[in-house]
Amino acid sequence: MFVSDVPQNLEEIPPGAELARVLEALDWEHLSDHDLIRVLQAQARQTAHYQAGQAWTINKVAERYQEGYRQDSFEFHDAAKGAACEVGAALNLTRRAAEGETGFSVELLRHRPAVFAALLLGRIDMRRARVLVDETQHVTDAIAQSAIEQLLPEAPGLTTGQLRYRIAKLCLDADPEAARKRYERSVTDRRLELRPTCSGTADLCGLDLPPHIAASISRWIHKEAINLKNLGDDRSMDQLRADIYLDLLRRRYKNGKITRADFGNLDMRVTAETLTGASEGSAELGGFGPVVGDVARQVAESQEHVHRRWMLIDPDTKQPIDGGIT
Repeated sequence: MFVSDVPQNLEEIPPGAELARVLEALDWEHLSDHDLIRVLQAQARQTAHYQAGQAWTINKVAERYQEGYRQDSFEFHDAAKGAACEVGAALNLTRRAAEGETGFSVELLRHRPAVFAALLLGRIDMRRARVLVDETQHVTDAIAQSAIEQLLPEAPGLTTGQLRYRIAKLCLDADPEAARKRYERSVTDRRLELRPTCSGTADLCGLDLPPHIAASISRWIHKEAINLKNLGDDRSMDQLRADIYLDLLRRRYKNGKITRADFGNLDMRVTAETLTGASEGSAELGGFGPVVGDVARQVAESQEHVHRRWMLIDPDTKQPIDGGIT
């Protein structure tokens, strides 16, 4: 029998069997506007609870495979592949998707237990859990645990973009030298990838690029798109940015060279200590996010055709103390 009255304490009911019974008993079609939102939030908590349970089960499958392979003197890598095959067959996933789900579940349960607990209790959803896990895999467990402890209380009120930004800054500042080495390793892998899409179009992506160069180009493209829009161009902003991007790449060489464009302004928030090299603290690149200190110094020393708008930040108060344009 369905009921239309939503319990007054709905927000206090923890996800699990009791909340499932309450939600199943409701007559969803006759809920008030206010109760629709309350039920939506309760459903989100219950969904997170079940997703945590699925991650637990996938990790348990991996554990069983690991135990069996250990007895036969196989490596854990083989056990993980076997578990992923089992998960893929059970959930009808591609090999890559199954390996991704298995790897995430193992990481969540074995290395990020606080994130698992928050997901199980419905305090965060799977999107935020994935950000907390994925964005801390490149740092030590100690740094990851510290960042997660600081962010978990705030995570429910942050968007995934805000959460990703906060994690990046905490991880950069926790070990600047390690962050610099990660950046240097990653930028050596810079590359261009062409990917066909299922709709017959193509994705042309530059990966692992120096962030200050990528950000300045992106800003310039956006500025030019606005100029065209103001002139009455009926293309959308997304279409304009994409078309300008392609037009730039299709420019012909002139006398063996490509004339550089003026890429406009580039904003950087940085402490004096970082700028002078006395500290390896992170800086903030406008339109991009946190970057290692070495990138901030590269921006300051660059001779590229870009106007650098800089702001010196007090390392203690985080407030601006000076600024200008060069």
